[in-house]
Amino acid sequence: ALSTTYTNTTGRPIQVAVTISTPNSSNNTNLIVNGVTGALTVGSGSGTYRYDLTAIVPNGSTYSVAGGTPTLVIWRELR
Repeated sequence: ALSTTYTNTTGRPIQVAVTISTPNSSNNTNLIVNGVTGALTVGSGSGTYRYDLTAIVPNGSTYSVAGGTPTLVIWRELR
């Protein structure tokens, strides 16, 4: 879910890959790992845009996708 903080408790690093859709490219959305932006969308324009955000999340680290007004298309985690 967007704007929800998760913790990687797998015992190893994971890769998180999130695809979002935004009503315009000026909506800044971030994939945040331990409070640091690992990936973000940025830009300006009109129309609908689709972005892929990916990051490696170390074991024990928190991660979330927040900001802007995106719609979640798909959320994948490689464990």
